[in-house]
Amino acid sequence: MVTKYKNHAFELAQESIKENPKAVVAVGGDGTVNEVARAMMGSSIPVGILPCGSGNGLAGHLGISKSVNKALVTIQQHNLKQIDLIRVNTDISCNTAGLGFDGFVAEHFGKNGKRGFASYLNLGLKHFKKYPAFQCDINGEQFEQLLSLEVANSSQLGNKAIISPLSSVCDGMAEVVCLTKPKSHQLPSMFYRVFGRSFHKSKLTQIRSLHSAQIKLDRMVEFHVDGEFKGKTQHLHFEILNKALTVIVPSTKKI
Repeated sequence: MVTKYKNHAFELAQESIKENPKAVVAVGGDGTVNEVARAMMGSSIPVGILPCGSGNGLAGHLGISKSVNKALVTIQQHNLKQIDLIRVNTDISCNTAGLGFDGFVAEHFGKNGKRGFASYLNLGLKHFKKYPAFQCDINGEQFEQLLSLEVANSSQLGNKAIISPLSSVCDGMAEVVCLTKPKSHQLPSMFYRVFGRSFHKSKLTQIRSLHSAQIKLDRMVEFHVDGEFKGKTQHLHFEILNKALTVIVPSTKKI
């Protein structure tokens, strides 16, 4: 079935429950997976993933190949795992939800008709300098001069951009990843760390592992859930929904 509008995958997945399928397969990126997951959460029906979006962050973390044939083999093997989801304000996140610059990029990404990693990178570099830093309070702890804040269920944003290498999708915790706004000369080092699995070791990065949190900001900032722009907010509350979704994963992958 082909989706035709926003939330159509959610509607189709909900409708499929009546047929008690062996699995429901999301064909797309993190946004499509999110819609299917929202319909399947709390049920015993597993979600399979054929990653063909622009980022595929959750699929990447789960070790699901971007090769259609290999991903289909994984689905056929039907190795099931229960994973956590995150309730973020009134939304559900499977992968990451973020505030600040990542939300800004999510708002503008694809508006020119171009998607993919190169477009995402060009958009980020174009607006990085002008984007104002923000401050926030996380459960009473203060963080200043932030460029972005990500609530990470998995390890990556997508395209193998690893922001929280130690994250697990089945440990009952989320990692709150705070990035102090880098200077221009620090960008090459940050790119190296993101793709070299050492982002968490940077002096500009602070990470807290939490089951839930109240996050208050000093101004309205852009907000995304699994790469989909959700508007602006000055407050975010999240909590882990432990083992809320059953997914089909490679049998050899630790998640």
